[in-house]
Amino acid sequence: LSFCKRENLQTPVGITLTSTGDRLFVADLSYNRIMYYDSPSYLPGGSSPSASGVIGQENFVTCSNNTIQSPFGIGLDSNESLWVTSLYNATILRFSKYNNYNQVELVLNTSLFTESTYYGAGLYFDRFGNMYVSAVRKLLVYQNITTILSDPGPTRIIVPDGYYSSINPVIFGFDLDESYDTLYLADFYNNAILIMRNASMLNGSIVVGEVLGPNYFADFVQNFNATQDNLF
Repeated sequence: LSFCKRENLQTPVGITLTSTGDRLFVADLSYNRIMYYDSPSYLPGGSSPSASGVIGQENFVTCSNNTIQSPFGIGLDSNESLWVTSLYNATILRFSKYNNYNQVELVLNTSLFTESTYYGAGLYFDRFGNMYVSAVRKLLVYQNITTILSDPGPTRIIVPDGYYSSINPVIFGFDLDESYDTLYLADFYNNAILIMRNASMLNGSIVVGEVLGPNYFADFVQNFNATQDNLF
């Protein structure tokens, strides 16, 4: 960990901006921290500017996993509280803007992050304050999460089903088209994008009716074993 410094990142994954664009947050997975950069639009190009601050560590040169363990997905709610998926201790953490993100304000526990060798942990807030978090082959939905003071557990758990044979999806990135209430899920393991309509109504095991990637469902199922060496 000798390169754990203010100027360095190691395996940056999740990234998010404030609504005004005046602060950029980066999940620095291998160093167990969130780095942020103020006024990112004015950072000098072609250089390695120092971060303005660090979250989850006492300073820029410590990289312990006492607070955050392998952060992946990050997002800001309407109060600009920062939410972080901490993979290896199976938690979702909230840091409040009002204490300058100095300490964990709330912990949501979810063993769903550890169901597979591959972890998924995308994070998204819709305009109603609902938080969506990918957890391996499931999508967790927490309703009106911005005002809670204790862990309520997910309101809904969406489980994509029906388009593969024995190969379960591993969902990393995803996005929600709120105008058309449609989810787009990036299935890392099966090289596919899953499309799920009526997203606000989905709960439990849901048959996926549309997919981008494989030309045909039948070809995908029959030819998977012949092509699996090309997945990674």
